[in-house]
This record gives sequence, structure tokens and C-alpha cells, in this order.
Amino acid sequence: MFDLNKLNQYIITMSSNPFLSKEVKFKRVKKGFAIAFPLTIMIFVIGNHYINLIDDTLRDHYVGEKQEKVLGVEDSEPKLIGSYGDVSEDDTFVWDWNWEREGYYGLEKHIVAPEYYHKSNQIALKDEWIIKNGYELRIDCGNLDLTKIAPFDPYSCKVYYNNKLVSEDLTYTPGCHDSDNYTNCVSKVRLILYSDTFSDSVAYEYLVLGTYASGSKEWVSLYRLGGGEFQHLPFDRPNAENGGWYISAGSMELYGLQGDWEDEKNFKGPLEFVTYFHEPSMGSDNNVEGIYRIWSVGEEKLELKENIIDLYREGDQPHWY
Repeated sequence: MFDLNKLNQYIITMSSNPFLSKEVKFKRVKKGFAIAFPLTIMIFVIGNHYINLIDDTLRDHYVGEKQEKVLGVEDSEPKLIGSYGDVSEDDTFVWDWNWEREGYYGLEKHIVAPEYYHKSNQIALKDEWIIKNGYELRIDCGNLDLTKIAPFDPYSCKVYYNNKLVSEDLTYTPGCHDSDNYTNCVSKVRLILYSDTFSDSVAYEYLVLGTYASGSKEWVSLYRLGGGEFQHLPFDRPNAENGGWYISAGSMELYGLQGDWEDEKNFKGPLEFVTYFHEPSMGSDNNVEGIYRIWSVGEEKLELKENIIDLYREGDQPHWY
């Protein structure tokens, strides 16, 4: 049977409990908060630590080996495998050498490998340019009957600066795209002139001439022009031919060390000529892809400063061009 006296006693006891009282004092609330808050922070920190520990363990287990392998490839240094020509351990080895050289600027080009259309298959290619200080740069490639030659075989032009003969071996390649009817005939000349129209009148210009060697290779020569006079700057190496250097056709660039605007426009400061060479046997029993040579442009010659050996990466397929 239900005891009413015990029920009344229980109600009286609970109503006197300070935590169930409607009149809860502020000090008690403050004391409870002071105990609960640190406990909450502690639980959060410990829980977060174990979550990170579990996450790191799973990551190492499932992707750690693959990530280590990729990082190993990226961080490893390029090294020569096998041998090629005069390439030695003293050279600089790189992957994917970039023509955009940090700290250097490419000299301004005024004439770049000019191309010509011809009215007929009988051509007499001549051209001239007025360059710095009114001096004349001129080419004379003679007369040619395109019906009697193999299309785009190399032929020679003479080059003159201020009516002075610079070279008789400038290469041009004439031919007709429609070789049956000998129409749509064109020529391309392997000549580059570095000159900046914003430069001072006393600033030099530089002339690069290409002479056909074989296949996709040519001999390249560099000349300094100024004041109506020219100066041949030969490559200072025993295997240079007539002061020229053997390269993959068209693979060269002339650079200056970055400085103030005026020096850059006047081609002042240190200049460097970079050449590139590649041939099909590269990569057959070695990992050499190509050879860049950096030449310091001196007062009288080009001196070899550094050999940069561009290497194939593992898995790359050698190319012929």
C-alpha cells in the first residue's frame, strides 16, 4: 500500500537540494563552470590528438609509399648515364633546360630569318635594309632557275655591311611548294640582326649568319656591327670551322645580363651567346638529350663559359630532331 508519509518526506528532502532549488546562487554556478570548462577543453584536446594520430597512420599505410616514390624522383639530381662525346662530369646536368634564363634578357631582334615570295620560278633574290645610323645591310643571292634544282636545297648568298663584304656563305633555301607546276615559290634566309631602335647611336648591333652543314645542322657565326665597320667574333675552340660553331639549325640566342633600362637598350654589360646541339644517336646508350653551350661575348672572340647537358628523364623516348 502506498505510504503518503514517505512521499511527503521525499518531496521535502528534494526541495531542500540546492541544485534543484529555484533560487540557485551565482557562486555555485560560477564554481560549476570553473570545473566543467577545463574538463571540456581537456576532452577536446585529447580527442583531437587521437583523431590526428589515426589519420596519419592511415595516410602512411595507404599512400605513404607512393608519395615517397614521387618525391624521390622530383628531389633526385640529374645524373649522366653512359657516355657521349666530350661530355664529362665537370659539365652541368639538368632536366628540361629553359631558354628563358633567370637574370638575363634576350637582345632585341630587328631582322629575323626573312622569307620571300617569288613572282616566278626564275629568281634573283636581293634585299637591303637601312639599319642604325643609316648604314646599309644587303644580301645578294644571285640568279637561280627553280625548275632545275631540288626543292629547298641550300644555296649561298653574299652579305654586305656598308658595302663591305661580310660573308659569301650565308645560306638560303629556295623552292616551290607546287613542285609540279613550279608555283608558290618561296625562299628563307638564315640571318638574324640584333638591334634596338631605342638605343643610342653609338650602340653596337649584332649579326648572326647561318651556313648549311648537313641535314638539320648548320655552322653559325656572330659579327659585331658599328660605325660602318664589322668584326667577326670567332668561337674560341679547336673544332670551330672558320670561326663558326656546329649547331642544330636555328638553335641559338643572344642574351644580356639584366641591368638598368639604358644599358639593356644599348646592349651594354656582359653578353652571352647560347647554342644548342642535338642529334639522333643521343639517348641510345646514354641519357643525353642535347647540349647547350654558353659563350661569353668578348672584345675579339667567343669564349666557352659553360656546358649545359640536358638529360632525358627515365621513361622519356629519344627523338631525332
